Amino acid sequence: MAKHTSLRDRFLGFAGGHFMLSAIGVLGAFAMLGSDGEPWSAAIVGLLMLLYVPAGAAAAALMEWNRPTVREWLQAVALVGGVACLWGFGGFALCWAGPLSYLGFLALLSTAFLASPSFCLMVWVGLDGLNVTGLSLWPRWYLATAAAALLPPVLFFLGSLLCPEKRAAEGGEPL
Repeated sequence: MAKHTSLRDRFLGFAGGHFMLSAIGVLGAFAMLGSDGEPWSAAIVGLLMLLYVPAGAAAAALMEWNRPTVREWLQAVALVGGVACLWGFGGFALCWAGPLSYLGFLALLSTAFLASPSFCLMVWVGLDGLNVTGLSLWPRWYLATAAAALLPPVLFFLGSLLCPEKRAAEGGEPL
């Protein structure tokens, strides 16, 4: 009988892959901050986001995940995306909380190191390379935060579906 992959295992697998990509992406984040709206900023963001697909496939192969049902897949994306939304929107809300505003700023700034692909996406879409000011910032910032929170887990867990299921030698049943 196959061992069922729990939601906790999927979350921890995503966290491991995400932090590996964040270590790689820190260089991209600093390159983007110094770019002043260069066209290759979009290429950096696209590459960092697309790396989630092979990372998901590698995690599924290394951790021997079984294929999730649609419900399990949605739960895994919702859990990871919810944590990321809480971090992004919570940090943004704390920026306006008076004496706690420095904590919100630190939470948002920490994404440059803890979630650099998402940080790059937020800077590129939300702040247009730090060139957006005034009222046009708000809708783009909310859209960018939601995209930066949900796109990585969607791509990661889609990548995990690319890993072929292992078959038992005797019965042909998935492991």
